[in-house]
Amino acid sequence: MGARRFLLSGCLFLLLGGVSRSAETPAAASASAFAPADSYQVTVLGDLHFDGEEFHQGPAVSQGRARERARNLAMWKGPSHQLLETAAGQTAGSSAFVIQLGDIAQGDCETGELQEAMLRGAFAAVKKYFPERPLLVVKGNRDVRRYKTQNDPAPAKNALLPLVAGELGTAVPEDGCFAVRKGKDLFIAADGFVGAKRLLEFVSKTLADHPDCRYVFFLTHLPLLPVGKTMPFWLVPGYDELAALLEKRHAVVLAAHTHTFSLVRRKNPQGTLAQLITTSMGNTWNPEQKLEGRGDYAAYVALVEAKEKVRERFSELMARGEYSGQFFKARSGFTVLDIDDRRVEARIYTGNTGKPAFTAVLTERVPAAK
Repeated sequence: MGARRFLLSGCLFLLLGGVSRSAETPAAASASAFAPADSYQVTVLGDLHFDGEEFHQGPAVSQGRARERARNLAMWKGPSHQLLETAAGQTAGSSAFVIQLGDIAQGDCETGELQEAMLRGAFAAVKKYFPERPLLVVKGNRDVRRYKTQNDPAPAKNALLPLVAGELGTAVPEDGCFAVRKGKDLFIAADGFVGAKRLLEFVSKTLADHPDCRYVFFLTHLPLLPVGKTMPFWLVPGYDELAALLEKRHAVVLAAHTHTFSLVRRKNPQGTLAQLITTSMGNTWNPEQKLEGRGDYAAYVALVEAKEKVRERFSELMARGEYSGQFFKARSGFTVLDIDDRRVEARIYTGNTGKPAFTAVLTERVPAAK
């Protein structure tokens, strides 16, 4: 079977399979990566914030962004490359494909042309470590953040999405929403900057058209469930309605944005959600230090709920189900998903020993929704 394309709510669904790995075309290589398999692995990367002096014409627009630029320049002189090299060395030979969950670049460029160059540079910087594996990227808030503009989608549309399309071997819609079927499993990539209505339409129709999936993965830069300390409700647009849709399919949510690892679960009579945050920031890559816990979800809610302006929203959220989870101190690394017919297991790596710092089953096999 060759590549088949389906248009869902104006966004692309791609089903690939059955093409030999020896084929030389990019589409054929991608088809092999997404061919049906009962068991396989996926490498997951979080925020990377690729940066360089050549992408800026002058000083940063604020002291905060100046500190970020200094941090980025320092980590991309060594630690970020070391992290990616470690991830590739441990997973490139076994993973079917690689997912990068947004903020692949820092942004903050004065011109669209510079931002496009930065995004291409960021993609190339990651791809060189995984030359034989498709690299799927979702947009992050920094990927669309310009010098004095919070949301400029044009550079990502012009530079980043065509590169993702090349990995898939087919076009990717301008708004960055697409879904990929890997055998029995569905990976839904969400652009968190197109608005709630668009995302809800896309996700709802994608799920409805694929009721027979073994596992559903929701890929987003912005979290679906609150985990941030300073802005806990900076979430993917339409988060409440999206969660209600996804929990019926016992979905696994893969997100980034917070720069710390965390795992949060929600359970109610409608279903379950497991949200795993991955961070790959070079400034906190320290393979000599262990990944340490920072508390559970109850402690997190108590901390941020003390802020009066979010107390009511947390009260509404807590009524949606039972929550549990773990939060970790600032350490960077990568995640490997081990997917088979029994469960989806996540292994977090924060060092170069080949031993996971944390392992958890995210979801177990359940009957397909009817």
